Amino acid sequence: MTAPTALVTEDTDSSGSTEHDDGSALAKLRRLVRDRTRFDDTDVNGVNETCVAQGLTIDATHALEARLESVGITGRSQPTGKGAQPSRSAITDAASDTGHRLNLGLDLLYTKLQNPATVYDELRDGLWLPAEAIHVELHRCSPCYGKGRVTCYTCSGSCTEICYNCGGAGRTSCTWCSSTGKVMCTRCSGTSTVTVGSMEYYTEQVWLGDRYDSQTKSRWVEKQVACNCSYGRVNCSYCVGQGRIGCVRCSTTGTITCRTCTGMGDLVCEPCEGSGRVGTAAWVEVHHKVKYGQNWLSPIDQRANEIGRRADVHAIASESGGLALAELHRTKDGMSGAVLAGYRGELDVLHLDVTHGEQNYHVVAYGVNRQWLDLNHIIRDLLNGDLEALRSALVSADTSGHAKARKERLTGPLRDVVESELNTALVEATLDGRSLVELHTLVSADYAEKLKDALLSALKRIYDDVAMHTWWQMPLVCSLVALATWQLNHPYWAMLPAVCALPMSLGLLHFQSSRVFESTLGDQARSDKALQYVRKAKHHRKGLWLHLLPSLLVLALSVVGAARQYTADRSSPVSSAPLARLGGDATLRQAMADCQSKTFAKARPALQRLAEQGNAQAYSCLAQALWEKSRNEQGPSSTSDRLAARDWALRAVDALPEDTEALLLAGQLTTMANQSPANVAKGVAMLKRAAAKGNGEAMHTLGLMYIMGGQIPKDSTQARHWFTEAANTGRADDMYNLGLMDWRGEGLPGPDKARARQWWNKAASHGDARARQALAQEGLDSH
Repeated sequence: MTAPTALVTEDTDSSGSTEHDDGSALAKLRRLVRDRTRFDDTDVNGVNETCVAQGLTIDATHALEARLESVGITGRSQPTGKGAQPSRSAITDAASDTGHRLNLGLDLLYTKLQNPATVYDELRDGLWLPAEAIHVELHRCSPCYGKGRVTCYTCSGSCTEICYNCGGAGRTSCTWCSSTGKVMCTRCSGTSTVTVGSMEYYTEQVWLGDRYDSQTKSRWVEKQVACNCSYGRVNCSYCVGQGRIGCVRCSTTGTITCRTCTGMGDLVCEPCEGSGRVGTAAWVEVHHKVKYGQNWLSPIDQRANEIGRRADVHAIASESGGLALAELHRTKDGMSGAVLAGYRGELDVLHLDVTHGEQNYHVVAYGVNRQWLDLNHIIRDLLNGDLEALRSALVSADTSGHAKARKERLTGPLRDVVESELNTALVEATLDGRSLVELHTLVSADYAEKLKDALLSALKRIYDDVAMHTWWQMPLVCSLVALATWQLNHPYWAMLPAVCALPMSLGLLHFQSSRVFESTLGDQARSDKALQYVRKAKHHRKGLWLHLLPSLLVLALSVVGAARQYTADRSSPVSSAPLARLGGDATLRQAMADCQSKTFAKARPALQRLAEQGNAQAYSCLAQALWEKSRNEQGPSSTSDRLAARDWALRAVDALPEDTEALLLAGQLTTMANQSPANVAKGVAMLKRAAAKGNGEAMHTLGLMYIMGGQIPKDSTQARHWFTEAANTGRADDMYNLGLMDWRGEGLPGPDKARARQWWNKAASHGDARARQALAQEGLDSH
C-alpha cells in the first residue's frame, strides 16, 4: 500500500524557472508557487515523497416507489389516446397495476446497473417509469342531473333582477335640487328682493339771469321690491318640485335584465363544465431516488479521515483511480423497492516533505489531480512579507503626509499583494462578499482575515485621499462659470452650473478613484467591485461630505442670487418696466414697445406666439390686444376674442400676481355683463387688489360699478369711497362724479351743492369739459 517515490531533480533555465513538470506533488507545489505567487519556485526544495493507495468503497442505494396518482375530470377534460381505458372504478383498477409496474421498474434498474458502461452516479432522481395506462371513470353530474346547465342563482330563472340604480322603486333622487324639489330663484339670486328702476319727473326752479323759470327734469330711480318667489326659492323644473325623477336605467319599471345569466335564466354547470358528466382518472408512476455513502478499507491512512471530512463522496470518487461494481442486489416491500450497488476503488494519498529557507514542512495531496489537503505555512510565509509591508504602509499613512503622498505610499504595497494569484483569489472573494473558508486549503484562516482587513483599510484610505485631493476642483470651476454667466446678465442661467457642481464633483471623484483602483488592483472589473464595496461598507461618507458641502454652498449662493433677482422682477409690473429689463429677447421687447404705442394689431401675432410658448410677460399685453380687437370688431369673433382676452388676463394674474395692469384688465373682463355671480365676485376682488396697489383706473371702475349697481348691489357709500380714492390720484372725471353725487345727495342725508361746485371747480381746473358745462349752467365761473 505504501510506495516511496524518489524525488526528480527538475531542469531549470538561466532564470531559475522550471522547464518541465513530471506530475509529482513536488512539481505541482513548485508550479503553484510559480503560477500563483510572485516568488521564485526554486525556493522550495523536496526531501521525500511517499504515495499511499488508500482503498475505498462507495455504496449507492437506488430506491423505487410506485405512486398512485388521480385527478378529477369531466366529460370535456377526460384523457384520450392509446393509454386511456374506460373503467367502473378508476382507483381500484389503477391500484391493481402497482405490483406489475414496480417489478418492471426494478428489473430495468437492475439491468441498467449491471451494465459496465453505467457510471456509479449516472442515474438521477426523478420519474423512472411513466404511466402505462390511465383508467377513466365517468358518471352523471349530480348538480345538473346530467343536463350540463343549472338555474341562475341570481334571478332564480326569472331572467330579470331588481334594478341596482333605483333599488326597484322605479324612481331616483333628483340631482338638480338634491331631492328637495326647490332651487334658488334666478331672478333675485335667493335674496327674495329685486331692484326695479323707473323714470321719475320733477320740477326745478332755474335762474335765467333776470328771473326764475320752472323746468321739468327727469331722473332714474331704483328701489327694492319683493320677489314673487317663495323666500328665494322656486320649484325645480327638472323634477317639477317632487324631488324624484324616473329611473333611466330600468325605464321606471324597477327591474332590469339579469346580469349574471344575461337574460337566459340558466348557467353552465361548473362541476361538469357543461358536459353533464364528472369522474376520476387514475394511473401508476414509478419514481427513483438515490443515496450515496463512502467508507475506507483497512488499512486506513492517518490523513484519510481528514480527506473524508474535507471532500464529499462525489469529489473523492472523481479523484480516485477508478470505481468498479463489486456487489448488486435488490429488495421489495409493498409499493416500494430498492437496488443496492457497491463500488470499490483506490485513492492516491501523497505525503511530501519539503524545505523552504531554513524551515521544514510536511504537506499532503490526494487524487489523480493532486488536490491539496493542506500546505501548512509554506504559501503564507511567501505571501506574509507583502502583507506586512501593506500593514506597515497603513500605519505610516495614518500618521502624517499629504493626501497624494499617502495615496502613493499605499498603492505600491497593495499592488505587490494583488500580483500574487492566491492573494488575488482572496481579494476577489472579499470584494464579492464571499466566504474565505473555501480558500483555507492554500492559506490559513488567520492570514486570510488579516489580508481582508488590510485590503479594506487600504481601499478606504485611498478613496479618502482621492477625495481630499479633488474636493475643490469642480465647485471652483462651476462657481467661476456661474459668476461669468451672472455678469452676462443671465442670473437664472447661472443656476445651471451651480446645479451641475455636485454631480460633476462626484463624477470626478468616481473617475479618479476608479483609475487609482484599476492601476492598483489590475483590471476595471476589480476596480468597480472595490468602489461598490467601499460604498456598501459606507466608507465613502467622508469623501462624499468633502464634495457635498462646497457644491451645496455654490448652489445656495446661486439660488439666493436668483431669488433676489426674481423678487426684483416681480416687484414691478411688466407694463411699467423698462424694455431693457425684458432680457435679450428682441421679439418680446418689440412687441411690448408696440403695446405701449397702442399698435395692438401689429404686436398681436408676436404676443400670441410668445404667450403660447409660456412667456408670462406676454400674457397681459396679449389680453389687452385681444380686448381691443373685440371692441373694434363685431360678430361671433368679437365674443371669442373677449373670452380669450379674459383667459389670458387670468393667466397673467396667476403668473404675475403683483402686476396691477393684469389685475385691472382681468377684473374688468370678469365683471362684464352676463357673468356668473362667482366670476363677478372674483373680478371685484382683483379690482380691489389693483386699487390697493394705487391703480386709479381700478378705483374708477369700482366706483362706477357701485353707483350703477348692474353686476353688484348698488352702494352709494362704496361708490363715494372709490371715487374719492380715484380723485385723490388726480383723475378729473372722478372729481366730476363726486360733484354729481353731492349735487344729487347720493350717499348723503341730502344734496350738498356747495361741495358739488367745489369738486366741479377742481375737475374743471384739471381740464374736464363736463365740469365746465355744469358750472356754466349754474352761471358760475370755472375758475
